Amino acid sequence: MSQKTTVIIHPQSKQEFFLYCGVIRNHASTLSKLVLFCREDFIHTVRFMYKDLSNVEVFALDKIRACNNDVLYAFNVINKQFKNCEVIGYGVFDRLRKDSYKNKHTLACANRTMRSCLFEYDWDESVVDAFTFTRSYFDENKLTKLFASYLNISYVIVSDDKFLKIPTDCPKINILKLFPKNRNVFNYIELIVKSDGIIVGNDEIACLVHKLQSCTSILGSKKRVRFHYKETDDISLYSNPVIKSWSWIVQKE
Repeated sequence: MSQKTTVIIHPQSKQEFFLYCGVIRNHASTLSKLVLFCREDFIHTVRFMYKDLSNVEVFALDKIRACNNDVLYAFNVINKQFKNCEVIGYGVFDRLRKDSYKNKHTLACANRTMRSCLFEYDWDESVVDAFTFTRSYFDENKLTKLFASYLNISYVIVSDDKFLKIPTDCPKINILKLFPKNRNVFNYIELIVKSDGIIVGNDEIACLVHKLQSCTSILGSKKRVRFHYKETDDISLYSNPVIKSWSWIVQKE
């Protein structure tokens, strides 16, 4: 007898893949097989995030259409390849559901943060703020060896070249640019741990660092982080909890 398959799709910003980790794992604990839709340019990170769950398959979506939260595109993919599957959608994609949460986003979430919207689907904080993964020391060490010439000196990690102009007491390294072939942000963990500080924007490195500090013992809460954001950014993921070692800098639009 074939397993029942459930398709899950949530908004496709990189930040939201970190936010939904606890929710996806909770679903996986009750479903036979789960297919998680994911923008193709972030699929290596998301597959790594759930590699310990044998019943989770991560399915690649076109980056541009996914990032534009194209509900019709998602509907067509489901209708073509997952026609007889139950669909659990979040955010704008909840209109694809057939349960009582259908159109919840339109009715209640349009003006809320991406984190608070999850409570409209009756998830509690213990699930929303949960974050679990299994490290790959082998892959982390491969990058560490490539980075060996810097490891005998102090360095600051940045996530964008625009932060290289910020004065610091030691060299700054844009790890996303230094390792362009690395597609899994979890492989940067050891380099982040060994750094003297971190300068990030509202991006995947900021999400990873916050989760490492708030949900694991991998990165101490005293690691200095300069977080640059715009007033229009949804920063709810980084404020639950607020980490005291973070400096918050508002950027001009």
